[in-house]
Amino acid sequence: MRPELPTGTVTFVFTDVEGSTSLLAELGAEQYADALAAHRAAIREACTDNGGVEVDTQGDAFFFAFPTAPGALVAASEFTERLAQDGPIRVRVGVHTGTPFIGDEGYVGHDVHRAARIAAAAHGGQVLVSAATAALVARELTDLGEHRFKDLGAPERVFQVGNGEFPALKSLYRTNLPVPATTFVGRGPDLDELGALIDRGVRLLTLTGPGGVGKTRLALQAVANAVDAFPDGVWWVPLASVRDPNLVLSSVALALGVPEQRGRELEEGVIDVLSAGRSILLLDNLEHLLPSAAAKVATLRAGSGSTVVVTSRERLQLEGEHVYPVAPLVAAEAAELFSARTAALGYDAGDADAVDELCARLDNLPLAVELAAARTGLLAPAEILARLRGRLDKLKGGRDADPRQQTLRATIAWSHDLLDPPERELFARLAVFTGGGTIEAVEAVCEADLDVLTSLLDKSLVRRSGERVWMLETIREFASEQLSASPAADDLRDRHASYYLALAESSDSELRGPGQAEALRRFASELEDLRVAFERLLERDPPAALRLVAALWTFWFMSGHFREGRELLAAALERARSEPTEARASALVGAGLLADEQGEHGESRGLLEDGLADARAAGSVRMEAHALSLLSFYDAVGRDEQIRLGEEAITHALTSGDRFLLGLVKGNHGYLMAKFGEIGKAVELTDEAYRLCRGVGDVSLTALWLTNLAGYALEAGNTAEARRRLDESLELARLIDDTRGIGQALDTYGWVELLEGDFEHAFSCFEQAAAIARRLGSRWLGADALWGVAQVAAAGGDAERAARLVGAALAFGGPAGYDPAATTPFNPHLDDVRAALGEQAWEKARDEGAALDLDAALRLALDR
Repeated sequence: MRPELPTGTVTFVFTDVEGSTSLLAELGAEQYADALAAHRAAIREACTDNGGVEVDTQGDAFFFAFPTAPGALVAASEFTERLAQDGPIRVRVGVHTGTPFIGDEGYVGHDVHRAARIAAAAHGGQVLVSAATAALVARELTDLGEHRFKDLGAPERVFQVGNGEFPALKSLYRTNLPVPATTFVGRGPDLDELGALIDRGVRLLTLTGPGGVGKTRLALQAVANAVDAFPDGVWWVPLASVRDPNLVLSSVALALGVPEQRGRELEEGVIDVLSAGRSILLLDNLEHLLPSAAAKVATLRAGSGSTVVVTSRERLQLEGEHVYPVAPLVAAEAAELFSARTAALGYDAGDADAVDELCARLDNLPLAVELAAARTGLLAPAEILARLRGRLDKLKGGRDADPRQQTLRATIAWSHDLLDPPERELFARLAVFTGGGTIEAVEAVCEADLDVLTSLLDKSLVRRSGERVWMLETIREFASEQLSASPAADDLRDRHASYYLALAESSDSELRGPGQAEALRRFASELEDLRVAFERLLERDPPAALRLVAALWTFWFMSGHFREGRELLAAALERARSEPTEARASALVGAGLLADEQGEHGESRGLLEDGLADARAAGSVRMEAHALSLLSFYDAVGRDEQIRLGEEAITHALTSGDRFLLGLVKGNHGYLMAKFGEIGKAVELTDEAYRLCRGVGDVSLTALWLTNLAGYALEAGNTAEARRRLDESLELARLIDDTRGIGQALDTYGWVELLEGDFEHAFSCFEQAAAIARRLGSRWLGADALWGVAQVAAAGGDAERAARLVGAALAFGGPAGYDPAATTPFNPHLDDVRAALGEQAWEKARDEGAALDLDAALRLALDR
């Protein structure tokens, strides 16, 4: 008999097996059944031992209820650790605490749904915890920020048990707003006014004020407060480390996950995302990029439904800009901030009058107050005031700078003067990092002593987020002056460049293996320092600069940032010596691939041919195979030569012994053979490619080959096999946030549903694929999705709409050389509605569709 269900405050635990379909296929029915049984035993044992009651189980999913939150988390930790050690099954886990109603059939209510939705957002081996549960446990949890989940109105702050690295949560939308390490103090009227401006629909809102006045923190809090009203995205783009105004849009695109698109300006793709619904874009620390960056910001206002918030020391001087000057804290708030920061350090602020006078002498600037508070373990407020007074009085006599900025500089200088020599040395050295760095990087480049680094953190001169340490830009400016005055500056900058060259070359290899997801995140987080390293190497060691960009082009390709990649590759190729090396061959091949993605096929072919020649001259079998495989896609050389090039690529890949490369070129050749109608050969090659890439852990290519195999299965009418392949493909693509892979899989899913007669689900899949095609600017994917929606319209008897969609699909795919009519072997409903409508009316409607622009065609597809 089942134990009585807990009542009152109850903590729910939901579990589900990740990738059950692919596991079944991989293990076989018998082994999978054994693994599933072991997984059930592990979960039941851990849960019942910690007070849990099994509420329900369906298939490979569990629902347990616990009388206490700590018991639930202990159980979840125990069974996830055991499953990680014992077998192939990994479960995603969601934990939430509430006060549910118990009906005749068990628990009922919102809390049950919330726990289930949180679990669905997790990845295998990951335990997600709601804010309600987190508040009831003493253990340390990792804060993942706010997320919105399907069917749940308000966003949920989500935590994770442990500090393991997982891909982004599968929530409806994500905000990348940073989670502050300290509490927000005061500024109630400011938040009310900013909230009212945002609610009113101000399109461009600029918070201005001197460094250290608290613009960034206020903007982050105001935007976070407004997140409910902007369900389609709340995005923070830190610009303090960006030095080139031309990279503002690239930084925005990177934050939004928008790749560069063939035949479209980058700003068009960004505006498409910002126009897709209600969103906020926060551009933080823009002042050093003005006035050039103002024009870039002006283009972002074209995103209907979006609000652009900017922090800057000066206004942008754009039409329609609403400027909000940020003042220092009022006296009471400054004293409260000082007391809060001293309390966080375990000290009592002490004499209130001395605190008030100190804050007043610091002009109530938040950063200055925080720096002073960081010294309370050593000095009382009155002593801090006495030591600061002389420096402040001396600076107050100056007339050519903002007095508040002089106050802040004096406070930073005073904090710096109190450092001992090792602290001062490390403080200056840390300025070599433009965008901050990992602790490992700081140790390697700066030869940092961790005790000294900890001391700088304690004094609020350095900040930490996860594994990265960084400086506020105002403080980094001061530290940069100290670094420039140091005789060791040149040597330090050379070490910084060497470190990032080594990082790029090691991470490049990880992009082709099981560390792919982490390598992508690492490249993105280190992008600004990689740019600085490239500039340094280009100036002092061009061959090393060439090695750096040769290691980076795979990241640029996978993240869709083709323009910057081509520019840096071209600069390095021009400056480095022209003798053939493997790095030069790689750079040429990468430049050729990126040029092809931007639709410049003639230049692409020339670069690839040069890369092939250099690879042969340098004896690089690996790059020779890569170049041959890419050249095989050029129809101009003829079918026989294309096949010969593809087969030669496979031979070279076999010689190289590189299993990733062999998987790549075999998959490419499989696609080529399918294009020539040899489906059996295509399946054979692609299945081999899938196994090779899965074996080396390349998630992106494994997902791509699975989608291709699904397409070949569809051509044979085997929808069950296609669905099995797509289940795994979509799961893998989502694992690394591969938008292109997700779109391709969803589009193919649409054809599976169409052939099985589920037109509602078919439309949903094509709808999602079309939206992704619009975001990526992918003509072939958009054309295929439009063609699929035309089939759905035809199945519903809407002949005129079907004809217009056919015309739009043919016109949309044409510039990319993609003809969905020739590529798609099954058109089960178009012939019937064409006959019913009549040839003349059909052609008229088709021509109308062909005349639509991209946005109009996609609106037609998505409008039912």
